[in-house]
Amino acid sequence: MDSRVIAFYIVTALMLAGIDFYYTGRAFRKEEPFAKYLGFSALAAGIVTLSYMCSIQTENYRYASIASSVYFAGIDWMLVSLVHFVYRFTDSHTIRSSERFRKLARIYALFDTAVMLVNIFAEIAVHYVREDRPIAFFSYEMKPLYLMHLAFSYILVLMVIFILVEK
Repeated sequence: MDSRVIAFYIVTALMLAGIDFYYTGRAFRKEEPFAKYLGFSALAAGIVTLSYMCSIQTENYRYASIASSVYFAGIDWMLVSLVHFVYRFTDSHTIRSSERFRKLARIYALFDTAVMLVNIFAEIAVHYVREDRPIAFFSYEMKPLYLMHLAFSYILVLMVIFILVEK
């Protein structure tokens, strides 16, 4: 892969993370009660962008594992915050069953974050396989706990879409 392409990717990722952090600041300065959820989602999106960039740039196994774990946990928190934001923004937060779902989502996100942190040392969710490529030096060997992470992420995305379509 050409070094100019890699440099372009790095600059683009840094710009996107900068935009995420800019909107994080703007959201936290707003008075609306739902703005903090948008701020948390934007903050997590910036962390996801940076950690993904780090995970595909490093050739060091441990650094790739750490960056990927931050990336996976960041996705959880970005989506949980986005679900909270959409519930509040669309006034769906007045429905009692939504409160239970959002609490369960937070609890599972805490569990998944713990799994991803332990994975750095014990590989209980993802095993990284070295690949001979000019970028993204490791591929993922998924285990059941990682598949649960994926299912959780897709459920949250579907929940956001469902709420928006319903409103």
